[in-house]
Amino acid sequence: MKKGKSLLSLITFIVFLSFQISPLPTTTSVNFLTAPIASAATTSAKEITIAEKAVKKLEDNQTRENLTKAQNKLSKVSNIQKKKTLQHRIDLVEQAIIIKEAQAAVKYLEDNQSTSNVTDAKNKTALVTDEGTRANLTNRIALVEQAIIIKEAQAAVKYLEDNQSTSNVTDAKKKTALVTDEGTRADLTNRIALVENAIAAKETAATENATAAQEDRIVYVTGGGKSNVYWYSTDSMPWNTNMNNIVQMKESEAIAAGKRHSLTEP
Repeated sequence: MKKGKSLLSLITFIVFLSFQISPLPTTTSVNFLTAPIASAATTSAKEITIAEKAVKKLEDNQTRENLTKAQNKLSKVSNIQKKKTLQHRIDLVEQAIIIKEAQAAVKYLEDNQSTSNVTDAKNKTALVTDEGTRANLTNRIALVEQAIIIKEAQAAVKYLEDNQSTSNVTDAKKKTALVTDEGTRADLTNRIALVENAIAAKETAATENATAAQEDRIVYVTGGGKSNVYWYSTDSMPWNTNMNNIVQMKESEAIAAGKRHSLTEP
């Protein structure tokens, strides 16, 4: 009888302890722990999808506007590997856009040859990474630059020919020196030399004319023209000179007659 009561008490104690032990996690508690992880994964997948669509749109319609949009969408992607892959696709399209812009700038330069257009074409060509394409565009720019230089040199030489002066010779020579084509440079150099010779001839003639004019100016000889000296002005003669006995003649005639300029006249 006592054994029966003891067994019953033991069973009762075991049942009591079982109610004190915490129950295993329920489905609800498991979902509560895993919910943030699932939400983050869903957000990441959504961002990737949005970015992929933006990159695809950029590839189909390659514009600066779509490039900016695709880059903005990609900046929100956290998956490093996926981000790297999409960035590579964006970079390829960006280079394609850069090449098109550089080609357009060079074509515009060829059609509208000016120094300001050269600068724009050079700046856009410098962004091209493909060496072959960049070299081709650079060569086309160089050809236009030379064409501009030749035009400027030709204009300077023409202006020199129409306005013959030493200062214009300097400008024409400076611009002609930049011409790389030997034949064109030689032609311009020869035209400059002809103008230089003409300028030198004019200066020589002017000097000779000035000298001749000086020698042929009117001088005054006292004593009825018999004096051995002559004067440039009667005001410089002595006060007691007989003004009624003065003879006028050209200086060259006086010199030919053996006369000299008065030493007392300044």
